[in-house]
This record gives sequence, structure tokens and C-alpha cells, in this order.
Amino acid sequence: MKRRRAIANIFFITGTAIAGLAGYEWFSLNRKQNLKILPSYKTLIAELAEIIIPATDTPGAKDARVEDFIIKMVMNCEDIKDQNNFLKGMEELQHFSIKRYKCVFEKCGLNEKIAVMTHFEEKGTSPNKIVKKIKTKIFGKSFFDQLKDFTVTGYCTSELGAKKGLAYDYIPVKYEPCIPLLSSQKSWATK
Repeated sequence: MKRRRAIANIFFITGTAIAGLAGYEWFSLNRKQNLKILPSYKTLIAELAEIIIPATDTPGAKDARVEDFIIKMVMNCEDIKDQNNFLKGMEELQHFSIKRYKCVFEKCGLNEKIAVMTHFEEKGTSPNKIVKKIKTKIFGKSFFDQLKDFTVTGYCTSELGAKKGLAYDYIPVKYEPCIPLLSSQKSWATK
């Protein structure tokens, strides 16, 4: 009889600990953050965006000033969970970079930056799509997903990105729903 009671106590304590940890995680994600510190991450955000869309023969994310767009979107358009995930992701990225390479992300070499970004991309993805949807619904979007979405949106909607990074036809002659791309043509900026 004592063995059953001990096993029941172990299950009870384990369940209570898991519920407490999940409750703390949920509470910390729904807590209001000080968003005034977000502009201090501007150079870091610019470096991260430049890794996603680097400057080649077309302008990169830094040239299009995507970091300003990302800061405005996080501050004004995201809910509290996503804001917290973004700020927490920025801090984790800096700590990971310092721990692994002994310097902040901005001072790392290109290969080291790519390795850090790959780590956070793998960390933010789930092997199962259903689990990812549930996790996103409960805990919000992951840091890397937000960063990638905002970088691409900010770049494609900027003047440099639309006119020099993509093919831009500001006065279409006629509506053609499906136009094949030529062999050396850029993607269309307009629909």
C-alpha cells in the first residue's frame, strides 16, 4: 500500500511542477514588455536582416532599411506574446553568440552569423505541422519566423526592394493573370 501511495505522490508532484512551469511560461509571455529598448537592437536587427537578404548585384536588406520596418511592426502591430517572443529571441541570440563565439553577433564573421541563424531557425521549427500550429496558437510565433517574415515583407515593400531587387512595372498595359518569367528576369514586385 505504501508503494502505491509513493508512486501517486511522485505523479502528483511531477504534474504540479509541469503545470507550474507551463503557467509561468504562459504568464511571462503575456506580461507587458518595455518596448522602448527595441530601438537599441537596431544594428543587430539590421545584421540579421542582411543575413536573410544579403546585398549582391541587387540591394540588400540593410540598403532598404528593413530594420526600421521590423521595429515599427513589432512595436505597433504584434500582440504581446509575439512582442515578448521577439525580444526574448533577440536576447537569446546575443547570449548564444557570446557563449559560442565569444563576441556579439554584429562582430562575428559571416560563417559564424550563418551558423547562429541556422541554429535559431532549427530551434523555431517543429517536425510536425500540427504541433507547430498548436504551439504558435498558444505561445505565439517564434522569433525566427517573425524575423524572416518581417524582413521579406519589409524588403519587398520598400522602394529599393521593389524597383531594384524585383521587377517593377508601375503602369501595366493590360492584365495578364499568368506571365512566365524570362530566363534572367527577376520576380515581379506587382501583382
